[in-house]
Amino acid sequence: MDYDVIVVGAGVEGSSTAYQLIKNGIRRVLLLEQFHALHTRGSSHGESRLLRKALAPNNLRVFSKMVTVSLGMFDELQSESGKEIYCPSDHLYIGSKTNTELKIAASNLLRNGITKPILSAKQVNQRYNSQLCLPDDFIGVLEPDMMIINIVKVVTQYQKLFMRGGGVLLDNHCVTDIVPGDRVIVRTNKGDFISRKVVITAGAWAPKLISKLGVQLPIKTLRAEVFYWKVENPKHFKPEVFPCVAFEDGKEHFYIFPEIEYPGLLKVYHRTYRDIEVDNRDEGGAGPESVEKVVQFIKTYLRGVATTPAIFEPCVYSMTDGRIPIIDHVPLYPNIVFAAGMSGNGAMIAPVVGLLLTELTLNKPLSFDLTSFRTKKSKL
Repeated sequence: MDYDVIVVGAGVEGSSTAYQLIKNGIRRVLLLEQFHALHTRGSSHGESRLLRKALAPNNLRVFSKMVTVSLGMFDELQSESGKEIYCPSDHLYIGSKTNTELKIAASNLLRNGITKPILSAKQVNQRYNSQLCLPDDFIGVLEPDMMIINIVKVVTQYQKLFMRGGGVLLDNHCVTDIVPGDRVIVRTNKGDFISRKVVITAGAWAPKLISKLGVQLPIKTLRAEVFYWKVENPKHFKPEVFPCVAFEDGKEHFYIFPEIEYPGLLKVYHRTYRDIEVDNRDEGGAGPESVEKVVQFIKTYLRGVATTPAIFEPCVYSMTDGRIPIIDHVPLYPNIVFAAGMSGNGAMIAPVVGLLLTELTLNKPLSFDLTSFRTKKSKL
């Protein structure tokens, strides 16, 4: 069967795009996934992704605007699906008083109407006296009223609404090649499909597919090492009383998510990325250096958290050197569009990415200026 549009990759960006295509009246839409529809092999799995506005890649103001629009679109998805896909959460940035990233975050929040975003170490310790212990030369920058997105539920609901609207989802169909032309041939391990237009949202596998179309994307494929740690008193780390926390010092980055994914466990991890070949994502266990750095972080700044990890979950990341996603047509082939390098920031703007890819595909006016997101050469 021929299709109007084929979307390759059913993670959060692809599922969002497929949903938007159906919403825009395109009826013959095929969504292809190489693994199971809700697999854990890429980036769109797990129950916690932070939505924040204070810090954007390279401090792009357009990105913050995308996050604001995505907030409303996540609300719409929750209302339309009737399922809870997020929970409210504050976000706290911590680090030294001289930290440049914290100054940028505070400035952005002030510009967005948050009148007193900066907290002293004493104020942070008083506010979170059962969870945090910061030294006197630290500050906190508090971004209130953000969200923790349940990315699995988001993907699930987009896919359900897509299929309810008449779209076709085929999982366990691995795309091996894309042959450009007026009618694009999408080759898979289970046969060929033909479409007038194609959208590539294949995550860490996107650079391989797009390279066959003559474009080498400046994207690294990495493995992020995520750990979960037992807490003494889970009620102290619920999202209604404990924020998402980011430690930024210019060199080291640590992240903490409230007790939300696993009962009695806190997600605490160091932003360490190991270069990998995407199809060998499972090789090797957790790097001992990563574990030790998180242990030292816990001992130094946290209270009531164990220092032996309970769970280790690797995650595949793909990103540009500046962490700015690429959203564009494939050069020379305007009927093939793509989003790539989305890891680290893509989940929080997934609704907008789906909208933009749909607008590109249907040749509609764009909701946002994509100049900063277009295909370009970049030094890795």
